[in-house]
Amino acid sequence: MSLFLENNKFLKVLISFIIVITVSSCSKSFLNPQPKSMDRMGSGGTTLNVIYANDLVTSVSREDCKETVNSNNCLFFKDSDATPLKSFNSGNIAAELKEGPIYFIIPNQNNVISPVNMTYYNDPNAISKTTSTEVRVKLFHKESGRFKEIVLSAQRYIHYESYTELNNIATLHDPEVAYLIVSFDILKNPSLKSGSYEGEFLAQGKSPLSVHADYSKEIKVKVFIDIK
Repeated sequence: MSLFLENNKFLKVLISFIIVITVSSCSKSFLNPQPKSMDRMGSGGTTLNVIYANDLVTSVSREDCKETVNSNNCLFFKDSDATPLKSFNSGNIAAELKEGPIYFIIPNQNNVISPVNMTYYNDPNAISKTTSTEVRVKLFHKESGRFKEIVLSAQRYIHYESYTELNNIATLHDPEVAYLIVSFDILKNPSLKSGSYEGEFLAQGKSPLSVHADYSKEIKVKVFIDIK
């Protein structure tokens, strides 16, 4: 009988100890919640540590930005610099498939207000040095802690300083040339307050050829805008 009581007493102490540890751990997690983060793959195989709030990007790392002679996986704008804009440049996506042409879409996603997911068309007369597709996205304004609508310009570069809208499959001489270019124009965003805006969105490269009907190239576009 005494052995049973001693064992029962030990069991109660052990249970009490477990309860204290569990409550302490839960309290710490409640008081210090960690932001939701995910590792995402960007264009060129760059791993990104991206922080989300309500499925919208609130932080991306500038250290993950990489630039080569023919590509730049981040859009930078800093209006205090002599040359403020450095456009996003995907590199030649069509060369990866080796059987062009390639067109681009911007699929539906939480931070894209005006997705570009129409079917492709072919209009050589629409090729010019200034043709672009307007894209409206939500970027995180670090100073206010809120998301702001930003207007960006997206272009499909096809050679010789010539561009089309994203979903125009028209080419000049080489169907295996198609770059996604994304830029920012402060004149199209006159109401932006000073501060830093950042975020990312997804674009996709597509082929109009039936033999490549399942082809889809994901392209992460990272954006950093600093307004003084």
